[in-house]
Amino acid sequence: MKKYLFLLALPVSLFLSSCGGETKTDENNDDSTVVSDIDYTGMSEFDLEPHGLMASMMVTDIISENGSPFPVTVVRDTNMLTWDIKVGKEGNEEFYLIIEETDGEGNYIKREKDRLASDDVFKEEYLTDENDLLLYKASLPEGTGQRDYYHVFGLVKIGKLEYIVHSYAMGDYSEVQARDMLKGIQSLREPSAI
Repeated sequence: MKKYLFLLALPVSLFLSSCGGETKTDENNDDSTVVSDIDYTGMSEFDLEPHGLMASMMVTDIISENGSPFPVTVVRDTNMLTWDIKVGKEGNEEFYLIIEETDGEGNYIKREKDRLASDDVFKEEYLTDENDLLLYKASLPEGTGQRDYYHVFGLVKIGKLEYIVHSYAMGDYSEVQARDMLKGIQSLREPSAI
């Protein structure tokens, strides 16, 4: 009987010990459990340190027609303090985020919402509207025959600096592509933090 009890208890104890999130220690030496419900399937971590930004982020894995993955292209503009992160065929990237240092004036999400509200061409609908993160659908007026476009905008702190991260304004992204870019924004952290 003890054998059967042990055999029943073993799977239960293994299951219970595997529950929970990843334990990390923060700067104050406090252990905390970090539970992430973001599914990064189909994405890979990309290090931005060689491009002058002490961070890494998840980027989508896009496969070309010949079966090999598209490389990640980073264009750094040291005058404007921006980094363009691109994955996909040149001129038709499926993942295109721009990271830029903030101007120090604050209210970045509100300012972006105000800019979108003053748009006379597109009507925006927010699919994700969190404190520092937006995913929105931009629609043309009914009957134009155009499909909807999706874009992302977010505010991320890396070290002591804040950065605005947004999709390329001229891109015509699907909802799936925009959600991948949203995950990219959510994953943008100092390399040791991912």
